[in-house]
Amino acid sequence: MVLSARGDVCIDTTRPGSCSAMLTEETGVISSLGYPNGYFGGLSCYWMIYPPPSDRIELTFHDFNLEDVDDEKNCQYDFVEVVDGARSYKLCGRSLPDTITVNSTRLALRFNSDGVLNGRGFYATYRAYKNEPECKQYLYTVEGSLSPTTTSTTLTTHSSCTWIIVLPSSFQITFKYQGSIPSGNVTMTTPQRQLTTFTGNTSKVAVRTLSNILTVKMEAGMGNMFNLTWSSVDKDLCGGDLRATAKPGTIYSHHNFNNTDLPSYQSCRWTITARPKHRIVLSFLEFDINGSKGGRGRKCKRNYLEIKDSNRRLGRYCTGRNAPKTIVSRTNVLDIRLNTKKLPGKGFTIKYSKL
Repeated sequence: MVLSARGDVCIDTTRPGSCSAMLTEETGVISSLGYPNGYFGGLSCYWMIYPPPSDRIELTFHDFNLEDVDDEKNCQYDFVEVVDGARSYKLCGRSLPDTITVNSTRLALRFNSDGVLNGRGFYATYRAYKNEPECKQYLYTVEGSLSPTTTSTTLTTHSSCTWIIVLPSSFQITFKYQGSIPSGNVTMTTPQRQLTTFTGNTSKVAVRTLSNILTVKMEAGMGNMFNLTWSSVDKDLCGGDLRATAKPGTIYSHHNFNNTDLPSYQSCRWTITARPKHRIVLSFLEFDINGSKGGRGRKCKRNYLEIKDSNRRLGRYCTGRNAPKTIVSRTNVLDIRLNTKKLPGKGFTIKYSKL
């Protein structure tokens, strides 16, 4: 693969294990292979952003954590190179770069890692747009709410407005909508399909999109009123099927356990299986889930961790006098379910092994 000063790149996205891509949508997500659990050494990855006709491309880094270096102006080891026509920028280290805006119809990125030290990786989004004013807003949070009166978008001079929610590719968005639309409509779409169109008075409805991008478009907006709230689940990094062996494994409540609190509005499930005639031992190293009053049983209603041994419930847990320490199953299968709503706490770390 070759990246020229003009931003040309030859990409083979069909090669197994390829970490390169041609991006042709108006907006999208770019992240290092393995983010946020770290990347491999010896990588050379390319992305070519070639959106529909536009005047500018805006590239925003939301997380940037590569090999730590003393001089971030001299990028010799792990780096991201951004190429805009004849100009080239190299980014390295762990400082979050400023947003890059280019007056161009295409943009190229190259990620290089040297195989010695690494970091968490990087996560960025891009959007392409024309210079003329438009009623459009991009939203990048894993949960939130929007309505015509609470966003920064100006509605008075536009007959239609668009909001686009963009999350990392492993996330799935769920939204709740309620509105009064006397004229026009509100349409919900994902890159894969149109979900639904709302007109008139609509009571609250909930829809799971199975997509990381949701576009909300309101036509004939004057006098219309609606409220949309959304939450999301990381389908790749939340839950999974695990095998218990003599060597202990570790479960973290979320991938950023040491840096951030447990996300709100998550629903995760882990299934641990051991060989027949073996049992499973759970040891809680850290546990902080804010329930109603704490303890076992039905007191943990808002945020909780529920553990089942086959179909028998061993307990529902949250922070309190009976927070779990060690649990031993009676069978070779354990089912762990985490449910969060608001202010769930720090989370948990569990060691598991067979007995």
